[in-house]
Amino acid sequence: MIITLLLAFCILYFGLQMYTRHGEEVTVPDLADMSIKQVEQKLSSNNLKYKVTDSTFVVGRKPGIVLGQYPKANHKVKEGRKIFLTVNAVEAPRVKMPELIDKSLRYAQMQLKNMGLIVGEITKKPDLAKDAVLQQEFNGTAIEAGTEIFKGSTIDLIVGDGLGSTQFQMPDLKGIPFVQGKFNIQASSLRLGAVIADQTVVDTASSVIYRQSPEFYPGRLVNIGQTIDVFITHPENFQKILEAEMKLEEEEESNPYKPN
Repeated sequence: MIITLLLAFCILYFGLQMYTRHGEEVTVPDLADMSIKQVEQKLSSNNLKYKVTDSTFVVGRKPGIVLGQYPKANHKVKEGRKIFLTVNAVEAPRVKMPELIDKSLRYAQMQLKNMGLIVGEITKKPDLAKDAVLQQEFNGTAIEAGTEIFKGSTIDLIVGDGLGSTQFQMPDLKGIPFVQGKFNIQASSLRLGAVIADQTVVDTASSVIYRQSPEFYPGRLVNIGQTIDVFITHPENFQKILEAEMKLEEEEESNPYKPN
């Protein structure tokens, strides 16, 4: 009887120990960026299971890797628990190429990003429309709006440089009133840039241009739309500037050490 009772006690005691250890808690490992094969190996060693419940596509991430998990890493769960996974899709979904022609570069960049496309090489081409998209290309070929391409594809853009390819004679602005110089710039399909006034200028409308940038020389050609900066002074001071320049030229000419 005693032996029977001892045997029953041992069976009950060790049975309870095995029962209480069964299903004890384990720590959920971090599965981020793992492949499914790596997930299987990792969870198997922790007596856990997994189930893929969702997939999405993230540009720049490897196909098939884990993007998210539930329960999250470091949580305590019972053995045998399923870990639910969100993985990066193996194949990128298709999206329709947006219409970017005649749109601004900034708009085009935002639109491509919103569509999950990558902005590739940006090439500037002579055109008066500065930073306006002239052509959109995929793999070196023009692509029309509405064409289906894989999300994550790279789109190259050709944009206007704001200058154009037509060339004009550079106007000589030195010594003429600022108002007349401004008109000459616009009449030459150029653009007025910075207006730098010296300390003698009280009213720009009555001032005189004494220097320009780029500088003028006979026969110099400039692209349509190019910017011209002008330096202005009071008409009475202009003669002083001329005299100073002439004096400097005479000194340079009389310099015996002047290189040939």
